[in-house]
Amino acid sequence: MKTDNYYGLYYIIQPAAACRTYIEWLNNKFYLSIMTIAQTPQYELSVSVEKNRAYLRIIGFWRSPEQVPDYLTHWKKAIAVLKPGFTLITDARDMKIHPASVRKMHEEAQLMIIEAGVLKVAELQKDMITEMQLDGLSGETSMPKKNFTDQIKAEQWLDSLVLA
Repeated sequence: MKTDNYYGLYYIIQPAAACRTYIEWLNNKFYLSIMTIAQTPQYELSVSVEKNRAYLRIIGFWRSPEQVPDYLTHWKKAIAVLKPGFTLITDARDMKIHPASVRKMHEEAQLMIIEAGVLKVAELQKDMITEMQLDGLSGETSMPKKNFTDQIKAEQWLDSLVLA
């Protein structure tokens, strides 16, 4: 962790685990404070209080909810530092399809996120089968999301919604 002076104001810069390269670019460009909530082999979750945005990276195949026992708890911690109207970038490019028991846990997380007041979700995807699974789930929960393949365009889309 380091501090930096930007226009006479001090910001704490803590590189995020989620979307590491892009987040580091954001830190350098905008001097955002990124708080890492969780960094596990299966997922990384961080938040930017300044942008009122959460960043989730889903990694690989989750065999069961027992493999990610703190997932919902980590989401509760992330939501606690965000305000209603927050946005979310979900990076599912490294995700493999999940079994029904894990899908149910994702549904619980999405309902929690919706109840907390998410404005919009930008979801990064590259695999068609994973995209179909995630689109089906978000359709069931009414998660307000849009799919992207480019992380910068996803970030710009969310920024434009917040500024509008």
